[in-house]
Amino acid sequence: MMGKIIFLFLLMGFLVEGAYAQRYKATLETYISYNLDPLDRLDIYLEFASGERMTIIPSQYSYSNKELFNVSYFVNEVPRWLVIGRSCDGCVGYPDPPNGWSGVNTARVERRIPISYCENSLVTQTNLHRFTKLNLKIYPEVSIYPSGAGHTIASEDKFELSATAGFPAAVYQWQYNIGNGWVAIPNTYGRNSIVFTGHDLIGAQFDGLYGKRSIHFRLKPLCEQYATPITTASLKPSAPHIVSITLISNTCFGEIDGSVRIQFDRALNSGETLNLSLRGTIEANDRSRDNISLLDEANAFVWPKDLAPDTYSLSIIGTLNGMTTYTDGSHHVGSVTLKSPPPVTFGFTHKNVNCFAGNDANIMVTASGGVGNYTVGYKKKEDADFMYQVFHDPTKHLIKGLTSGIYYVCLYDGNGCAMKSKKGEEEIKVIEIKQPLAAVSIKDNQAVDPRAFGYTDGWATATVVGGTPIDGNRYHVTWTDSSGTVLTSMSITTNPFTTQLYSIGKGDYILTVTDANYASALDGAQTGCIIQETIHLDEPPKLEVAVHEDHFINCKGMSNGQLKAIAKGGIQIPRKCYIYEWFRQEGSEWIMIKSRDGDLAKGLHDAVYKIKITDANGISKRVRAFSLSRTRGSKSSVTC
Repeated sequence: MMGKIIFLFLLMGFLVEGAYAQRYKATLETYISYNLDPLDRLDIYLEFASGERMTIIPSQYSYSNKELFNVSYFVNEVPRWLVIGRSCDGCVGYPDPPNGWSGVNTARVERRIPISYCENSLVTQTNLHRFTKLNLKIYPEVSIYPSGAGHTIASEDKFELSATAGFPAAVYQWQYNIGNGWVAIPNTYGRNSIVFTGHDLIGAQFDGLYGKRSIHFRLKPLCEQYATPITTASLKPSAPHIVSITLISNTCFGEIDGSVRIQFDRALNSGETLNLSLRGTIEANDRSRDNISLLDEANAFVWPKDLAPDTYSLSIIGTLNGMTTYTDGSHHVGSVTLKSPPPVTFGFTHKNVNCFAGNDANIMVTASGGVGNYTVGYKKKEDADFMYQVFHDPTKHLIKGLTSGIYYVCLYDGNGCAMKSKKGEEEIKVIEIKQPLAAVSIKDNQAVDPRAFGYTDGWATATVVGGTPIDGNRYHVTWTDSSGTVLTSMSITTNPFTTQLYSIGKGDYILTVTDANYASALDGAQTGCIIQETIHLDEPPKLEVAVHEDHFINCKGMSNGQLKAIAKGGIQIPRKCYIYEWFRQEGSEWIMIKSRDGDLAKGLHDAVYKIKITDANGISKRVRAFSLSRTRGSKSSVTC
């Protein structure tokens, strides 16, 4: 009994070691024809090519007469020798052992018997051991995967068979059987794994066996009496294979109009249908399409636009003339993630009109989300229709050339998606573009001519209002004359803003006023930020006076002479024209004389006279001295 327990222990050890690698199963039947001597011990070993030995029956006593040992075990390679040994405790030796035994005249003798695959039947007859029979059966322990029945092989889907690896090539001789005997599968010798389709295996014959036959597979037995496992599969036609799945994303955020284009490798045959199923991560998103009997001309099916954003698993169920087709292959399933574009959003900044009645305002629109390719629409509150502009930059766009007013602005991406409010309504922005309350203008101007001909004591002044004052209270002012020369003799006061040009004479003077926005306004839109006005200053005519003798002195000593002043130019005094002042020379002095008639001096005697006239502006003019005397040719002694 102890010996049999040892055999069982060895057997379990071999099973554990070789469960997932190549191994050979060996069965040894040993028959002893009679009782051993009390001191005899029997042992049996397997010896491998490397010289390593493995104990099969350990050395022990008391084997019974005619005892049969039937031992099974596993090894990782085929042994080269079966070694049988006998020992005798206390013996000097075994004289005259039979042929083939070694160890003559020793306490132990053994015999080495060569072995090979399959069955080794060995008979030995000796007066020492008296074995009557040894039968060693050894063959590969091969498994096939998948194993057993219940499998399916399809016309155009790969089917893989694999066997335990590591055996010599001769072990791997694949065969199939469809009811007409075992047939070798071409080009598979020595391969522990093979992959094929039904059409690869038997060609068009496969199509005629659907639902009628099963097909069996095995490895041709290396030892005919030891059959290898058989794998059995039913036959099915393959449904079309999925080549690709193309996304057709949802048009806009929050909408359920996504789709997929499922490309197959062939058209549907007559009598063939497909049921397609898309399963999302949310049950409410699940969709299916049944009894599809026709694909488009490109062998594709385009799903109706009813898919929400989600990750979907695609599966197929197919039939051919009422028979289920094979749809369990890797090409019959797929996965696709439909994404929704992010929500469209947009914002804006704006720049007001620089100058009153100008058109250089703008709105800078920035956008994000959606699919890009934005278009912005805008209109004035009073306009009927929107105007549209395509973004020139991916995320921003400048609407230019705007006048003042209230504008409505909307935006769409390349799919026509708009920004939505919390209520789901399209959001339209309202923007007010302002302008200065009034154009720059001269409220009041005044000019004072120079007082006299050739004088430069004239001046001009102007009060400026409107536009956008610099720092809120001033403007930029330039005075130039008619030649364009800039004049600097000016002064400025504020509240109200007034500019004055002084120390000027007769001429045209151009006043140019610009406000704070003039420099930033666009050409053609600056009118309301600038005012230009020409102020003309005149001058009085040149003040002139001449004196002539109006009446000569008749006689010596008389005072009946008269001088007449003829004046012109200047600014005349109302009703009397000028102020006349007559003077008579007396010695080195000039004595003013009275004249009631202003321009006429009467009652003059023989003397030297001169006159000064003054106009309304206080401008005076003198003439050189005039000598008044008696009539020419009269004698000085003549008296009247």
